[in-house]
Amino acid sequence: MAFAKKILGKSGIVGTAISFPLGQDRVDIKITAALKAVEDGVDELDIVPNTASLLSDPKGTSYLEEMVQMVRAIRQENAITIIKFIIETGYLTEEHIQTAARLIKDSGADYVKFATGMGPKGATLEDLAIIKEVVGPDMKIKVAGGVDTYQEAIAFIEAGVTRIGTSKAIEIISNTKSTSPTSSE
Repeated sequence: MAFAKKILGKSGIVGTAISFPLGQDRVDIKITAALKAVEDGVDELDIVPNTASLLSDPKGTSYLEEMVQMVRAIRQENAITIIKFIIETGYLTEEHIQTAARLIKDSGADYVKFATGMGPKGATLEDLAIIKEVVGPDMKIKVAGGVDTYQEAIAFIEAGVTRIGTSKAIEIISNTKSTSPTSSE
Protein backbone atom coordinates (compact mmCIF):
# COMPACT_ATOMS: atom_id res chain seq x y z
CA MET A 1 0.00 0.00 0.00
CA ALA A 2 2.82 2.38 0.82
CA PHE A 3 4.36 1.58 -2.57
CA ALA A 4 1.08 2.29 -4.39
CA LYS A 5 0.73 5.59 -2.53
CA LYS A 6 4.33 6.50 -3.37
CA ILE A 7 3.77 5.79 -7.08
CA LEU A 8 0.40 7.55 -7.28
CA GLY A 9 1.15 10.39 -4.90
CA LYS A 10 -1.70 12.85 -4.56
CA SER A 11 -3.02 12.03 -8.03
CA GLY A 12 -4.60 8.73 -7.03
CA ILE A 13 -6.71 7.19 -4.32
CA VAL A 14 -5.41 4.07 -2.61
CA GLY A 15 -7.78 1.73 -0.82
CA THR A 16 -7.58 -1.66 0.79
CA ALA A 17 -9.83 -4.30 2.30
CA ILE A 18 -9.74 -5.34 5.94
CA SER A 19 -10.89 -8.79 7.15
CA PHE A 20 -12.10 -9.81 3.72
CA PRO A 21 -14.47 -11.54 2.92
CA LEU A 22 -16.35 -12.58 6.09
CA GLY A 23 -15.03 -10.28 8.79
CA GLN A 24 -13.96 -13.21 10.94
CA ASP A 25 -10.90 -11.51 12.46
CA ARG A 26 -11.02 -10.19 16.02
CA VAL A 27 -11.68 -6.46 16.26
CA ASP A 28 -8.21 -5.72 17.71
CA ILE A 29 -6.61 -7.39 14.68
CA LYS A 30 -8.85 -5.41 12.33
CA ILE A 31 -7.96 -2.16 14.09
CA THR A 32 -4.24 -2.95 13.90
CA ALA A 33 -4.53 -3.74 10.18
CA ALA A 34 -6.59 -0.61 9.51
CA LEU A 35 -4.18 1.67 11.41
CA LYS A 36 -1.19 0.18 9.59
CA ALA A 37 -2.94 0.81 6.27
CA VAL A 38 -3.66 4.42 7.28
CA GLU A 39 -0.03 4.84 8.36
CA ASP A 40 1.00 3.56 4.91
CA GLY A 41 -1.07 6.29 3.28
CA VAL A 42 -4.28 4.48 2.38
CA ASP A 43 -7.12 6.87 1.63
CA GLU A 44 -10.02 4.43 1.91
CA LEU A 45 -10.76 1.29 3.91
CA ASP A 46 -13.31 -1.36 2.91
CA ILE A 47 -13.94 -3.32 6.11
CA VAL A 48 -16.02 -6.44 6.60
CA PRO A 49 -17.70 -6.52 10.02
CA ASN A 50 -18.18 -9.96 11.55
CA THR A 51 -21.06 -11.47 9.58
CA ALA A 52 -21.42 -14.35 12.06
CA SER A 53 -21.98 -11.92 14.94
CA LEU A 54 -24.84 -10.34 13.02
CA LEU A 55 -26.38 -13.75 12.31
CA SER A 56 -26.13 -14.82 15.96
CA ASP A 57 -27.56 -11.61 17.47
CA PRO A 58 -30.78 -10.24 15.96
CA LYS A 59 -30.15 -6.78 17.47
CA GLY A 60 -26.58 -6.68 16.16
CA THR A 61 -25.11 -5.31 19.40
CA SER A 62 -21.61 -6.77 18.93
CA TYR A 63 -21.73 -6.00 15.19
CA LEU A 64 -22.32 -2.31 15.96
CA GLU A 65 -19.80 -2.20 18.81
CA GLU A 66 -17.09 -3.61 16.54
CA MET A 67 -17.76 -0.95 13.90
CA VAL A 68 -17.89 1.89 16.43
CA GLN A 69 -14.53 0.80 17.87
CA MET A 70 -13.03 0.74 14.39
CA VAL A 71 -14.42 4.14 13.38
CA ARG A 72 -13.10 5.73 16.60
CA ALA A 73 -9.62 4.26 16.19
CA ILE A 74 -9.36 5.14 12.50
CA ARG A 75 -10.69 8.69 12.96
CA GLN A 76 -8.18 9.28 15.79
CA GLU A 77 -5.38 8.27 13.45
CA ASN A 78 -6.66 10.19 10.41
CA ALA A 79 -10.01 11.97 10.42
CA ILE A 80 -10.28 12.06 6.62
CA THR A 81 -9.82 8.35 5.89
CA ILE A 82 -12.93 7.09 4.10
CA ILE A 83 -14.51 4.16 5.95
CA LYS A 84 -16.76 1.67 4.17
CA PHE A 85 -18.35 -1.28 5.94
CA ILE A 86 -19.34 -4.21 3.75
CA ILE A 87 -22.55 -6.22 4.07
CA GLU A 88 -22.11 -9.69 2.59
CA THR A 89 -25.72 -9.79 1.43
CA GLY A 90 -25.50 -13.27 -0.09
CA TYR A 91 -25.56 -14.85 3.36
CA LEU A 92 -28.28 -12.65 4.84
CA THR A 93 -32.05 -12.41 4.94
CA GLU A 94 -33.80 -9.15 4.12
CA GLU A 95 -34.17 -8.48 7.85
CA HIS A 96 -30.43 -9.02 8.42
CA ILE A 97 -29.62 -6.67 5.52
CA GLN A 98 -31.87 -4.00 7.03
CA THR A 99 -30.26 -4.40 10.45
CA ALA A 100 -26.74 -4.31 9.01
CA ALA A 101 -27.46 -1.19 6.96
CA ARG A 102 -28.96 0.61 9.96
CA LEU A 103 -26.02 -0.32 12.18
CA ILE A 104 -23.47 0.75 9.57
CA LYS A 105 -25.21 4.11 9.32
CA ASP A 106 -25.24 4.38 13.13
CA SER A 107 -21.52 3.54 13.33
CA GLY A 108 -20.41 6.77 11.68
CA ALA A 109 -19.01 5.14 8.54
CA ASP A 110 -18.89 7.10 5.29
CA TYR A 111 -20.30 4.33 3.07
CA VAL A 112 -22.30 1.18 3.23
CA LYS A 113 -20.95 -1.28 0.71
CA PHE A 114 -22.62 -4.49 -0.29
CA ALA A 115 -21.43 -7.82 -1.63
CA THR A 116 -17.82 -8.94 -1.67
CA GLY A 117 -18.11 -11.13 -4.73
CA MET A 118 -17.07 -14.09 -2.60
CA GLY A 119 -20.50 -15.07 -1.27
CA PRO A 120 -23.19 -17.30 -2.74
CA LYS A 121 -24.62 -14.44 -4.79
CA GLY A 122 -23.45 -11.08 -6.02
CA ALA A 123 -25.00 -7.68 -5.63
CA THR A 124 -28.62 -7.25 -6.67
CA LEU A 125 -30.84 -4.27 -7.30
CA GLU A 126 -33.26 -5.74 -4.75
CA ASP A 127 -30.58 -5.63 -2.05
CA LEU A 128 -29.75 -2.06 -3.04
CA ALA A 129 -33.41 -1.07 -2.62
CA ILE A 130 -33.47 -2.59 0.88
CA ILE A 131 -30.29 -0.75 1.87
CA LYS A 132 -31.38 2.58 0.38
CA GLU A 133 -34.69 2.43 2.21
CA VAL A 134 -32.80 2.07 5.52
CA VAL A 135 -29.90 4.50 5.07
CA GLY A 136 -31.76 7.18 3.14
CA PRO A 137 -30.39 9.59 0.54
CA ASP A 138 -27.53 11.05 2.57
CA MET A 139 -25.36 7.96 3.03
CA LYS A 140 -23.10 6.88 0.21
CA ILE A 141 -23.49 3.37 -1.15
CA LYS A 142 -20.88 1.28 -2.95
CA VAL A 143 -21.83 -1.85 -4.85
CA ALA A 144 -19.37 -4.63 -5.62
CA GLY A 145 -19.41 -8.31 -6.32
CA GLY A 146 -20.98 -9.12 -9.65
CA VAL A 147 -21.21 -5.85 -11.56
CA ASP A 148 -19.69 -7.17 -14.78
CA THR A 149 -21.38 -5.38 -17.67
CA TYR A 150 -22.09 -1.85 -18.83
CA GLN A 151 -25.83 -2.53 -18.52
CA GLU A 152 -25.47 -3.73 -14.92
CA ALA A 153 -23.34 -0.71 -14.02
CA ILE A 154 -25.89 1.70 -15.52
CA ALA A 155 -28.74 -0.06 -13.69
CA PHE A 156 -26.97 0.34 -10.34
CA ILE A 157 -26.07 3.97 -11.06
CA GLU A 158 -29.65 4.78 -12.02
CA ALA A 159 -30.83 3.02 -8.84
CA GLY A 160 -28.65 5.29 -6.73
CA VAL A 161 -25.23 3.82 -5.97
CA THR A 162 -22.43 6.30 -5.41
CA ARG A 163 -19.62 4.00 -6.48
CA ILE A 164 -19.04 0.66 -8.17
CA GLY A 165 -16.28 -1.81 -7.37
CA THR A 166 -15.63 -4.26 -10.18
CA SER A 167 -12.88 -6.35 -11.71
CA LYS A 168 -14.40 -5.58 -15.11
CA ALA A 169 -13.90 -1.78 -15.15
CA ILE A 170 -11.92 -1.75 -18.41
CA GLU A 171 -14.55 -3.81 -20.21
CA ILE A 172 -17.40 -1.71 -18.81
CA ILE A 173 -15.77 1.60 -19.74
CA SER A 174 -14.72 0.30 -23.15
CA ASN A 175 -18.32 -0.70 -23.80
CA THR A 176 -19.57 2.86 -23.23
CA LYS A 177 -18.25 3.86 -26.65
CA SER A 178 -20.34 1.28 -28.45
CA THR A 179 -23.51 1.66 -26.38
CA SER A 180 -23.56 5.40 -25.78
CA PRO A 181 -26.39 7.27 -27.53
CA THR A 182 -23.84 9.83 -28.73
CA SER A 183 -21.52 7.21 -30.21
CA SER A 184 -20.69 7.68 -33.88
CA GLU A 185 -19.94 3.99 -34.40
